[in-house]
Amino acid sequence: MLLIAILCLTHKIQDKPLEAAGQGIAFVASILQRSNGLAPSLTAMERIQILAARETGDAGSSGVSQLLRSSESAADSLIVGKLPVTEKVLVTATRATGISAHWILTGEGSQDPHSPNLDDEMLFIRSMRSLDRSHALRVLLSLNLDAVLCVLNEPDRTRCLVSIYGLVEAVDADGPAQAAFGPGELETIRKNVAQAAFIWHIDLATKTSSMFTPLHEAVGIFGPERSPTLLDLLG
Repeated sequence: MLLIAILCLTHKIQDKPLEAAGQGIAFVASILQRSNGLAPSLTAMERIQILAARETGDAGSSGVSQLLRSSESAADSLIVGKLPVTEKVLVTATRATGISAHWILTGEGSQDPHSPNLDDEMLFIRSMRSLDRSHALRVLLSLNLDAVLCVLNEPDRTRCLVSIYGLVEAVDADGPAQAAFGPGELETIRKNVAQAAFIWHIDLATKTSSMFTPLHEAVGIFGPERSPTLLDLLG
C-alpha cells in the first residue's frame, strides 16, 4: 500500500536533523488547496488512461489493454473513440483498480469507493507535521505529483516533470541510489510521471530540462542547475 510506503519514508526522513520542522502539513495543505480544480477537464476514457498509467506505467493502448484485459486493437479503438466506454469497461476498470465508477464517469467525488482508514490518515498527518517544507514536498511529489504540477506554469511544469523523469531513469541504472527511496516509492513515482505526462500532453522522450527538487537532493544530486528551485516556485 502506498500509504505504508510513504509512512516508512517519513520515518526515514525523521532520522535526519530538521531546521524548520512543523511546517510540512501546512505547506502541503496549501498546495492541495491551490491545485484544487486546476487539472484539465477529462473524458471517462481519459480517466481510464490515467488509471492505466498508474497501474502499468503506460497510458497508451498497451497499458489500457493490460488494465482492461483486452486486445491492443480494442484498447486503441476505445482511446480514439471508435468504441464507447460501456458498463463492462467501467466494471473491469473498477475491479482492476478499486477506483469508483462514478469518478471514472464524472471526475467528481472520491476516487475510492470505500471509506478511508482514519487511523492511517491520522498517522500520516502526524508524520507530515514533524517534517519541514522541503521534506514534506518530497513526500508530496511521491504521493500526489499532479497536485504539484497543477500550481506551476506550463514551462516550469514541463521542466519539473522532465527532471523527475530523468532522475528516475538515472536511479534505475544506479543500484546504491535506490536505497534513498522507501519500499515501492520509486515505482510509484515512475507511474505518476507517466500519468502526469499523459494529462499535460508532455512528450518526455523528446525534451531535455532540469530543475532541482527534493527528490534530487534525496539521492545526493545537488543544484539547482538553473534557478529557481521547485521549492522556490511553490513559495
